[in-house]
Amino acid sequence: MRVTAVLKECVRQEVEARASPSRQRRLQSARLARLVARAAVRVPFYREAFAAASLDPAIVRGLDDLARIPVTRKLEYRRCPPGERLAAGVRPEDCRVEHTSGSTGIPLNVYLSEGEQAQRSALWLRARLRCGLWPWRRHLLVGYYQPPPVPWFLRRRRIHATAAEACAILGHFRPQVIGAYTSQLLLLAVELQRRGIPPPRPRVLRTGGETLSPAARQRLEQFFGAPARDFYAAVEFGLIGSSCPARGGYHLASGDLLVEIVRDGRPAAPGEEGEVLVTSLVAHAMPLIRYEIGDVGALAPLESCPCGNPFPRLAGLSGRSEDMIVLPGGRRASPRLAAIPFWENTSILQYRVTQRAVGEFEVEVVPDGPLDPGLADRVRSYFREHFEAARTDIRVRDRIDPDPQGKLRKVVVLASDGR
Repeated sequence: MRVTAVLKECVRQEVEARASPSRQRRLQSARLARLVARAAVRVPFYREAFAAASLDPAIVRGLDDLARIPVTRKLEYRRCPPGERLAAGVRPEDCRVEHTSGSTGIPLNVYLSEGEQAQRSALWLRARLRCGLWPWRRHLLVGYYQPPPVPWFLRRRRIHATAAEACAILGHFRPQVIGAYTSQLLLLAVELQRRGIPPPRPRVLRTGGETLSPAARQRLEQFFGAPARDFYAAVEFGLIGSSCPARGGYHLASGDLLVEIVRDGRPAAPGEEGEVLVTSLVAHAMPLIRYEIGDVGALAPLESCPCGNPFPRLAGLSGRSEDMIVLPGGRRASPRLAAIPFWENTSILQYRVTQRAVGEFEVEVVPDGPLDPGLADRVRSYFREHFEAARTDIRVRDRIDPDPQGKLRKVVVLASDGR
């Protein structure tokens, strides 16, 4: 991938970001129509999906027709033979391949043409520069188990380490940026306090991959004395959104992405939670149209934002659709509800809620100091009220280990509704 291609993409994205809302909408409509027409002819998976839904691609002329397009369900898409997901004429050896196993455990290879690689790189570059994540600053990346390749000229300015290893190098490596999953940053803060090491004073904290709760953001920003910038990304799409410093949530990274929130098959109202569907308007090697990414979130009302970002804003992300709490009768509740007792509780360092069965929960907590003696009773009462829980076991832990990718799942649902 050429540097000039990335820079050209940066210019295009910046010009389109400065365009009027009406022009942005016209560009998106035209790209959506071309994407659907191309997929119907050149991609076997979508040709069959459109035929099964009795969709004539010619009727999709813009954003107003988006809801006519069938949803691409993650499991169906991943079970499809790889050759049926690629557009005709695309050779896998000419593409860069991104790999993900995701929560379903079914591997997925995402094929990117050179142009799509440049588009993704430009998105990340622009977002990082806006947040002060300049590549020439000293970066400490904590708990990254499979760090990406680092150019030789940046290797002295980028260090990958566990939380324990980071404590040993802070004396001579003064990071200007600290990046990690939220749980790893919290562990670093605890380890520094335990060893009596003064915290570093970076310019910015970079988080992503896990939900950044208000309590965790407050704790991290106060401890490190730096703003936390959170990113929402997925292997299938690259960068989807970055945190809004003015109102919270995540602004979409570009007009090249369409993000919908759907509840019970209909568009959700602003602030209403539902499943997140994403469409890439520039993915032509392996199109993804109204793709069920597996997250639960809500859109903010369309309005101008003081931060200056012109793109729509996700008001928040609650977690994954696979982690929806199962209630009696097969009803479901947002995983955000299970997290509420801990989100504003700064005395809890880590927590994990596991639903073992309908009405049965285990709550693991790692306290930051003495545990509030009334917490267990309040949590049990809360779970009875919101989830009809007959049993809620509270376990106090010294630590809660993340998964092999370094992420800490806050809500784990093992229960089934039998459907």
